[in-house]
Formats: sequence, structure tokens, C-alpha cells
Amino acid sequence: MARFQTMLADGLLKELSGLKNIHDVAVKMVDEAIPIVADETLFEVASHHRTGDLEASVEPDETRAGLKSGIVYNKAAFKGYDRHGTSNQLKAAVIEYGTSKQRPQPFLQSVVDNSEQTVADKLQDVFNREVKK
Repeated sequence: MARFQTMLADGLLKELSGLKNIHDVAVKMVDEAIPIVADETLFEVASHHRTGDLEASVEPDETRAGLKSGIVYNKAAFKGYDRHGTSNQLKAAVIEYGTSKQRPQPFLQSVVDNSEQTVADKLQDVFNREVKK
């Protein structure tokens, strides 16, 4: 699964802490940014296309927030099983890390590298929009 962490600029963090509905804004920010990660994951894994089952399994999870930590998070995950009953998460792990008989073909770092700036821009856009309300 493609997962990355982005650090908020001090100014944005300070503005967020002043909001009354900080939790709702943070969830909206993550909800609107996660499709970017899912799309980039789909793009990267498409080069390993055989049946299309793996690509079809890429979906964002539900955005969650840690009650104690206050961290809001989500991930693009490989859901379910292919037509032969093989876990799509397992297939993605085999592509990423390889096996004793198959060389690794890492793609997750490319997902992060290729989507990081777009995600940061989307987070900022949603924040600006919500603050102006």
C-alpha cells in the first residue's frame, strides 16, 4: 500500500490550531488528497499488468483520526483477491520486494515521489478554501 507522511509547515500548523473545527478541516484535506495517491498507485502498478485484477483493487481506505494523537490519516490499499483467490496485497508485496525466484520491482517510492507535491498543493488548497468559509 502506498503510504507517506507529509509534515505541515509551521505557519499552516499554527493556523490549523486556531480553527474551531480543526478535525473536520483535517479530514476534508486528507479526503481530497488521497485520490491523488490512489491514482498514482494505479499508474505505477499498471506497468505490471497481467490480468487487471491488481489495478482494479487499488482503493483509498476511509479517512481516520487518532483520538489521542489527533493524527488524521488514510492510505491507498490493494483490496481483496484476484480471480484465483490470491490476495492483491500479497501480489503487490511480491512486485515491490520480490521473492527468491522473482527480482523486486519497487514502485511505492515512485508513488510517493510523483505525488508528494501534488498532495501538498491539494492539502493547501483545501485548507485555504475551508479557512475562507
